[in-house]
Amino acid sequence: MAVTLNLRQAIVQKVKNKPDEDIVDMIEGSIDYDERALPGLGVLFEMIWKASSSEARQQLIDTLQSKLQDEQAGK
Repeated sequence: MAVTLNLRQAIVQKVKNKPDEDIVDMIEGSIDYDERALPGLGVLFEMIWKASSSEARQQLIDTLQSKLQDEQAGK
């Protein structure tokens, strides 16, 4: 019987038990580069979001809003 992994499971398996440096390298190597990495970053963000307090979530939203304003202003 074949086991089918969904995208979330595949991404989690890829980073599970990796040292911090490897995860940082993966994230930084995905930013501003190949769009195929975006789903992986989305899964990691989802994990962070689910584990975050409401205060941490608000900080993430504040940061995002600030960056969106910068983009709109052409910065």
